Amino acid sequence: MNIRGRGMAVVAGGLLALLGIAAAHAGNRESPNVYRLDIAVEKGGARVATPKFTVAFGSPAVVVIADAKKNSGAYRIQATAAPGGKGPAGKGTVRIDMVVMEQISGAWVILGEPSLVAYEGQPASMELSGPGGGFRVSATATPEFDREATSVKTGACQALTVPVATNAPLPIVGIRQGSNCCTTGCADGSGLTMTCCGAMECCACGSCCRPPASG
Repeated sequence: MNIRGRGMAVVAGGLLALLGIAAAHAGNRESPNVYRLDIAVEKGGARVATPKFTVAFGSPAVVVIADAKKNSGAYRIQATAAPGGKGPAGKGTVRIDMVVMEQISGAWVILGEPSLVAYEGQPASMELSGPGGGFRVSATATPEFDREATSVKTGACQALTVPVATNAPLPIVGIRQGSNCCTTGCADGSGLTMTCCGAMECCACGSCCRPPASG
């Protein structure tokens, strides 16, 4: 009986130790500091751009999908996502601010500047009408942790401060390349090129790239 009792005590002690280790790991789990943004822009009933960003909380980023041989049909999408308040049952919300532009006859035309408030991990959408016609935008922001994002400085992307032409036929303004930008060819056979600035990572048209400054 005594041996059995000691054995049970040892097993119980082992279980308590394991529970303690599990609790310690749970307590050390890193809090989310980035959002994975899944964005879709629809125009004329067709999806014209579906970029995915990984952005630090409150840090603006931009992706451009373009054809260097054409002066129309490119899209430039700027996005900033920041944690909002708590909804029912304590569910987190996120505010997503965007600027959606289309290249028309050699100029960047601002289609709209939508702002959405959504539950984390759930899609939200809205329809807008601007100089370039009506369009629909939807976005889903999923919180994650990215260790490299701890060193990202909000607003450090020079490409976001470049003036853009809002009316054709003013000349198109290019993206200023730097350590906070990366460029890659699209892998979907479209022949387009994607440029990403200010994000931890951007994915679009079958390709992804991560700016050197993001880690």
